[in-house]
Amino acid sequence: NVDGIELCNRLKESEKTSHIPVILLTAYSSKQSRIEGLKKGADAYLAKPFNIDMLNAQIINLLNSRKRLRKKFSTDFLVGPQSVNVKDVDERFLQRVVEIIEKNISDTGLNADTLGKKVGMSRTQLYRKIRGLTDQTVNEFIRSIRLKRAAQLLREKRVTITEVAYAVGFNDLTYFARCFRKQYHKSPSEYISPPKRK
Repeated sequence: NVDGIELCNRLKESEKTSHIPVILLTAYSSKQSRIEGLKKGADAYLAKPFNIDMLNAQIINLLNSRKRLRKKFSTDFLVGPQSVNVKDVDERFLQRVVEIIEKNISDTGLNADTLGKKVGMSRTQLYRKIRGLTDQTVNEFIRSIRLKRAAQLLREKRVTITEVAYAVGFNDLTYFARCFRKQYHKSPSEYISPPKRK
């Protein structure tokens, strides 16, 4: 028999469920109970009887916080060797996924199924987790990492655009250019040769 605090702890410690927001609604209103619930990972703690407006405000705050996190995770994850101080289960998970994508970046067959196997999750679990954290599908997330690596390689100007496309797992140059333009609002050639000022 598991109480709410222990269930919250289990949800927050598992890579598969740590992204799910938890609001504890409980009869335990002591300061110690609140502290314990929050230490176990609860996003909010409300003692019964609770005010419905307070609950709504907590939910709105959590949703807004999740939107900010999604934006951060979908834009801030840099690829390549770096020293990252990763504190949270979700950030550690995403960092591990990015590292797996990086190791297999030239593999054109890398998709949600193969990534799920490498991460140790079913395709559905991985989809829910990535979608919950980044607001992207798994394949969109893989593509965004490929394109970030492509942008890094293009900035280094050591290889051609064609070589970059193949190096990051695109075997169709037109598709690569279209995806690159969608993410960076420039073609690969415009990206490496910005327009000259008049």
